Amino acid sequence: MLAGVLIIIEAVKKITSQHPIESINIGIIVMLISSAVNFFISRLLLSIVRKQNSIALEADAYHLLTDVYTSAGVMAGLLLIKYTGITTFDIISAVIVAAIIIKTSIKFI
Repeated sequence: MLAGVLIIIEAVKKITSQHPIESINIGIIVMLISSAVNFFISRLLLSIVRKQNSIALEADAYHLLTDVYTSAGVMAGLLLIKYTGITTFDIISAVIVAAIIIKTSIKFI
């Protein structure tokens, strides 16, 4: 939850000081790989959860699934920036990702 709050704070700071975003292509590739790996691991963990009935493994599986959504959100923001040149999409995607993190952490609690 703290991570989500800190992301929002940094996004608000960035509104007043626009800096160019470097290495968009590398960021997109990293987010794509991260999403794919986390998706497959979360699916594997969920199948183990069904057999073992482990709350800890279930929480970890949903944590990784949340990482899939957040990585996809970051990747979408980077793609929008790449193709439109509008860097505000970075701030918007950061706030959306932070909201997902906060919502998921509340669910875990």
